[in-house]
Amino acid sequence: MPVLEISNLTKHFGGLVAVNAVDFSVNSGEIVGVIGPNGAGKTTVFNLLTGVYLPTGGRILFGGIDITGWKPQEVVKKGLVRTFQQTRVLFSIPVMENLLTGFHCRTRSGIWGAVWQTGSKEVEDRSCRDQALEILNFMGLLKYKDELARNIPQDAQRRLGIAVAMATQPKMFLLDEPTVGMNPSETQEMIRLIGAIRERGTTILLIEHDMRVVMGICQRIIVLNYGLKIAEGSPEEIRKNPEVIAAYLGSEESA
Repeated sequence: MPVLEISNLTKHFGGLVAVNAVDFSVNSGEIVGVIGPNGAGKTTVFNLLTGVYLPTGGRILFGGIDITGWKPQEVVKKGLVRTFQQTRVLFSIPVMENLLTGFHCRTRSGIWGAVWQTGSKEVEDRSCRDQALEILNFMGLLKYKDELARNIPQDAQRRLGIAVAMATQPKMFLLDEPTVGMNPSETQEMIRLIGAIRERGTTILLIEHDMRVVMGICQRIIVLNYGLKIAEGSPEEIRKNPEVIAAYLGSEESA
């Protein structure tokens, strides 16, 4: 059953058509990849889905609800959460405190609970800390929990970005180049973690340039070129698609 459905999604920047009438859906529990050359519209699609940009046209349904034009914080509360190609964590505070920031959109005691330290606030704090420790352990970050985020290795910072997003309790992750800059062993660990996150019940849509990652982990792949969807199918179908080879895979092999 589709958890995400987009239809005729379009975005103009002046005379530039960055995304042109794109349609696709993502079923619950899937890992779906979005690939294409630089400038194909991949990140623009993510920005449209998460409310950073308003669409020029089209509709976005998440969990059967029309979220077109929703603000980013509203999209996150609904359970659609993204990570970024550039690591976005709070480098000046400890890893554990980074995790706790991710729970803010789900806490209920509110500002007066924080001011007066009510009983409900204390219970909530304990629960958040317990959940944060579990996420850190799951992401292989428990040993860094008291370290400043700026002092941990780069691949650990990327995992921390995903961990903070996990703290928002997403139904679906949008992962923007999760393995960029990683060496082969770090990439393999990230692949394992993405699969494990899916096994926990989170649907995943990812942008990725590393074809070994895309072909190895995705059930389906969507290919964009100049803002248009030019193909969609299984990894094997995409690998053999002449239009995809001409637009993207061929250039990767010859680069």
